[in-house]
Amino acid sequence: MFFLDRTVATRRVREALRAQQVSFLAHPDEFQPDTPDTEWLPAITTRGGFVLTQERRIRYNPLEQQALLASGVGAFIVVAKDLSGAALAECLVRALPALRRFVRQHPRPFLAKVYVDGSVQRVTLPS
Repeated sequence: MFFLDRTVATRRVREALRAQQVSFLAHPDEFQPDTPDTEWLPAITTRGGFVLTQERRIRYNPLEQQALLASGVGAFIVVAKDLSGAALAECLVRALPALRRFVRQHPRPFLAKVYVDGSVQRVTLPS
């Protein structure tokens, strides 16, 4: 199951994932908008979800990286810039096979980048 954070939980993304019969939860449906990451990340991990986000700066922010590691989450960051809602939906649908492969092959916690071509690459987190 994937968890769409606020940055990717658009109508188009939801529709595209539903059309592909992908199981997902969306931040706006599960949490208040101002819920801190330190609260919702562990909750999603407990449910077995993998986070999808566009927050590219997370890989440069040690505090957010620590929150990821502490929560045990697996997170995918769409790194393409300035995607329209339709383009973001297309990117995620294109990436689905690689995302599914990645979660089978890599234990949590992890952080990975998702590119517009649908490829996925692991980001090395500090220990």
